[in-house]
Amino acid sequence: MLRAVRVYRCGAAAMTALAAAGAFQDRQLEQRLGLYRCGIEAGSMTAVASLPAGPEPVLLLLHGTASSTPRSFGGLWRNGLAPRLAAQYGNRIYGYEHRSLSESPIQNALALVRQLPHGAVLHLLAHSRGGLVGELLARAQRIDSRGAVDLAGDGLERLSENTVGGEAFNGHDIDHFTAQARLGGRSGHDEDAARLRELGVELKKRAIRIARFVRVACPARGTTLMTGRLDRWASVMFNLLPQGDVPDGGVAFLLAVVQQRCDARILPGLEAMMPDSPLVALLNAPDVRVASPLHVLAGACSGEGLLGWLGDCLDDQLYGGQNDLVVNCASMAGGATRSTPVRQLLLRGPQAHHLNYFERAPSSLAAVQALTGDETAYQPLPGIEHGPLARGGEVPKRRAHAPIVLLLPDIMGSHLQVGSNRIWFDPVNLVEGRIERLAVGQPHIVSAGWIESCYEPFARFLAQSQEVRPFTYDWRLSLQHSASAFLPVLDEAIRDAEQRGQPLRIVAHGMGGLVARLALKDRWQRFGALPGSRLLQVGSANRGTQAMVQVLLGRDRLVQMLACWIGWKHTRRQFLGFVRAFPGVLDMLPQPQAGAGIDYFDAGAWAQLAAGDAQADLGKASQLPDCPMNTASATLPKSLAFVRRN
Repeated sequence: MLRAVRVYRCGAAAMTALAAAGAFQDRQLEQRLGLYRCGIEAGSMTAVASLPAGPEPVLLLLHGTASSTPRSFGGLWRNGLAPRLAAQYGNRIYGYEHRSLSESPIQNALALVRQLPHGAVLHLLAHSRGGLVGELLARAQRIDSRGAVDLAGDGLERLSENTVGGEAFNGHDIDHFTAQARLGGRSGHDEDAARLRELGVELKKRAIRIARFVRVACPARGTTLMTGRLDRWASVMFNLLPQGDVPDGGVAFLLAVVQQRCDARILPGLEAMMPDSPLVALLNAPDVRVASPLHVLAGACSGEGLLGWLGDCLDDQLYGGQNDLVVNCASMAGGATRSTPVRQLLLRGPQAHHLNYFERAPSSLAAVQALTGDETAYQPLPGIEHGPLARGGEVPKRRAHAPIVLLLPDIMGSHLQVGSNRIWFDPVNLVEGRIERLAVGQPHIVSAGWIESCYEPFARFLAQSQEVRPFTYDWRLSLQHSASAFLPVLDEAIRDAEQRGQPLRIVAHGMGGLVARLALKDRWQRFGALPGSRLLQVGSANRGTQAMVQVLLGRDRLVQMLACWIGWKHTRRQFLGFVRAFPGVLDMLPQPQAGAGIDYFDAGAWAQLAAGDAQADLGKASQLPDCPMNTASATLPKSLAFVRRN
């Protein structure tokens, strides 16, 4: 009921997408729900009420998003690996068919556990979202300080100070789950909180054991593709589906999502994969350890061909690192801490994408090898990362008691988003002509991280010895506005550096250098009193730059590329009209005394260069009282340094 109210409040768009999702997932499942025995012949599935009891391990297949057992794992049969599985498990191979769009992984896990016999020994093979269901089952072997546990999987219990015996989900876990829901403004999670309590009771009562767990492309820490609206996810999935093999109802569902532009939160099965979802927070709690072993099969799509090019492009602009076009590689190794080392195999190449793991021989064989105990291809990971899945420039790189570095990007170097929907620099949204969402005066525009390829490698280098705190800003707005936003960040960093007795360094690229100088105007003395503190300006145009002239004339290469991208919707003149209204762009125009006699703040000068009249906006920019370019700089602090390229 709560879910229905939430969908109703989201309007007709959400209801349309929800109806399409329900019809699509039921067609995918072919009306199958629950446990099915998988035969040696491809597609052979027989419904069963429960798994067989006994000490022999059972292979359980957990399918992915908007999928089914045959569609997710059929490649194992097509690649001739079914006989190898049969040799290992006999007729003990089962698939769990479940609704992955309209139901949450918690609902799926609870329904599954109720079909398991007491003492069941499971080998799990999970694809994508199915791995979240598997992670919930793995809590059956949560470790505390009582009893003994068979850590080696050889039937021998070994005493340990950290052993199984606790609740799968205790009161603290559930409180954390509901608090995360409230923090994200989510409603309707009380039902899932109640299901977690039931799941914990069932897991303890049935005493199941996960002896092996091969997790393939699981969004254990969420996927940034699910951040905000679903149309980006739907667009990527639509383009990954092989021609001639589009599932019945799939096009209607994906097109409904794209056209209605609904939020991921209307579908609980997809909401669970958002990086800030309550389930992701629950599964990555740093104080939880389980005795369930884990092998991670991950893919990084890159290289030649269209898909490889798309993977390389999306690495930086959407995922902030390697990905399989749907899930961040950094997310695939998340989840609860294990009592034994997690092992991972990372496959790379243009065909290493999310829907291809079991279709390709190398990855499907690697999954089967891990199930049969051959882990030679997998490398041990140093540990599991539990933190939020953030893109570069969104969160600090903490280092206690170390010097502090504030890192500011150049103009156009900060991503901009409307609410949770990234517009700049998102190739999908830009190609779709949504640059208009960034027009001056539009509400709810915020900066969110920097362009990773430009700044993240440098930030990681600095983080080896210093605490890096990124400051991204809305470069469309004036320097004065950005400097005012930077002031509280600067003041906090100065206080922390004073308390630590460590230097504060500010590394500012391009326009960021002017933002920093303007913010420091009344703080130079306190900043300079910190021994070793420096402001390093890298390529900052203190008196403006001719590059902005080229931008406004449409001669800049990036501007020309963007104009081509959106040419189907906006003319170049319209596009330049958006840019021309950005105060931050106008602030970066060359000052009259540095412009070889041309006053770029005079609309008459522009009449000789290009059509259009922006006199009102240009006049405002030339009169900025606190703009560093309009401030005398004859006496510069000793703690200021410049880096420029000749």
